[in-house]
Amino acid sequence: MEEIKATVHYGGNDFFIGISPAGHAQVMETDGVRAAASTPIELLLIAVGGCMASDVVDILRKKRQIVSDYKIEIIGERREDFPRSFKSIRLHHILTGEALSEAALKRCGDAEANGRNIRNV
Repeated sequence: MEEIKATVHYGGNDFFIGISPAGHAQVMETDGVRAAASTPIELLLIAVGGCMASDVVDILRKKRQIVSDYKIEIIGERREDFPRSFKSIRLHHILTGEALSEAALKRCGDAEANGRNIRNV
């Protein structure tokens, strides 16, 4: 198993700087009123969607499916009390392409196959 390491530095005034293993910086903030940068919880939703999307696109490419547009809506439900972790995260896949195969989409996994819109063009 490969281990990767990221680092988060406190920048003061509710700002944090995340450094990826490749050295890319991402500013985050926890002051929701100011909204000058994404919050860590928002970036978590984006990361879940990005990981899922790359897997789905890779599987569909191997199945020779032509995807012309693909978007995932990631909906997280958070606890009311602290710690405000996620109670659930739902993914809604919206795909457009040429003669997309239902069987190929199911190959992406049952969890991914549920909650999607498919439009063949």
